[in-house]
Amino acid sequence: MDSYPTHARSHSNLFTARDSPMDNLGILLTAFKKKVTREQAAAIYKSSGFSLSVSMACINEGPTLESILLVLNQKMEHAESVIVTVHTNDMWHDILRHYKAGTVDFGKQLFIKLSNTLAIDAGGVRRQVYSTVYSEFQCNKHIELFTGPLHSLSPACTAEARSSGLFKILGSMVGHSIWQDGIGFPFFSLTNYTYMMEGEEKALQVCSDNDIGAGVAAVISKLRDIKTEDDGKEVMKDELILDIISRCRVTMIPNPSTKNIIVQNIITYEALFKHSNLLDQFVEGLKATSLYPLLRAFPALFQPLFTFTELTSEEVQKSLIFPNEESFIAQESIILRYLKKYIDECDSEGLKEFALSITGRISVLPKSIEIKFEADRMGTIATHSCSGEIIFPRQFEGDYEMFCLALKSVLSHDFNTY
Repeated sequence: MDSYPTHARSHSNLFTARDSPMDNLGILLTAFKKKVTREQAAAIYKSSGFSLSVSMACINEGPTLESILLVLNQKMEHAESVIVTVHTNDMWHDILRHYKAGTVDFGKQLFIKLSNTLAIDAGGVRRQVYSTVYSEFQCNKHIELFTGPLHSLSPACTAEARSSGLFKILGSMVGHSIWQDGIGFPFFSLTNYTYMMEGEEKALQVCSDNDIGAGVAAVISKLRDIKTEDDGKEVMKDELILDIISRCRVTMIPNPSTKNIIVQNIITYEALFKHSNLLDQFVEGLKATSLYPLLRAFPALFQPLFTFTELTSEEVQKSLIFPNEESFIAQESIILRYLKKYIDECDSEGLKEFALSITGRISVLPKSIEIKFEADRMGTIATHSCSGEIIFPRQFEGDYEMFCLALKSVLSHDFNTY
């Protein structure tokens, strides 16, 4: 029994192989005119490989981020694979070398071969590699590309960052990993993300004091404290203030009537304009993967893939797929109770470790982690990141503390692919 609304089913029945893409787009718009705009319908339809049925199923689900990612990932599942060999201690350089070659076919999926350990890549290894590489970009492990808090990054305005060309390469890498596995780069500030997806005007509406450094914030505080003309003259004796006003190309003299305009100009420049060239390079990389029209059509849906969201115990609990409880034996119920307690007690880093080990991601999607029990596990726990599974023994000899130790020993291992 299909789940399309009645009006969507009736239009779907009219579809034939002879219908043109424009005819099918019209069908989508008619069937879901209250759900999506023309731009959104066209972006989904093109991303699906011009499949009317796949597009209808996606839109009928919301569309949601999960339903759109399913469209992308399903298309890539049937694509050819390109083998990329990486060493677990040098993943950043090995993956970067592949994307810097300039010959990447973004319509093909990567098959990761580890040169120094055994692991079968059915998707999980690739996800872990992308997640690890992005984490190393985030913390500037190899080159200083970013500045600001780790959860709200902006491009670093350094000669090295500008000349490296890495922002375009990173953008293409992120676009490719979203197509394959729904893995983004969730570390940009909201202002930077909004600029990349919705443009300068929308970005200026969300930029704030949080997007600037402590030194600039102190200058802004002094400017806001101006109450008289003499206060303005006194402020202008500060060399740091003069330097910031100059680099922000402010020509007005600070006084009670101009201070707010000057402050806004400084925030605008520091939060957005000085980063815009490098953000534009990142967007160029996204465009190379043909993902950008979809991002532009659904900026709110894709925001979690580009901006930081704290992973919570509740989200991890919602990601779990439990077996049929009617068939549980008493010991299995105890193990599940231990697991839920473990997740509730985890801090943010512990939750990320849990997600990365089982899914290859540092975040989770609803109903993405399957719990299984096996009789012949000899009391051991295992995870399988390719299929998103955590496997428990039917019998576990030990209390909650021993369960935590056993689980942590598994989660701390890289590339859990059996």
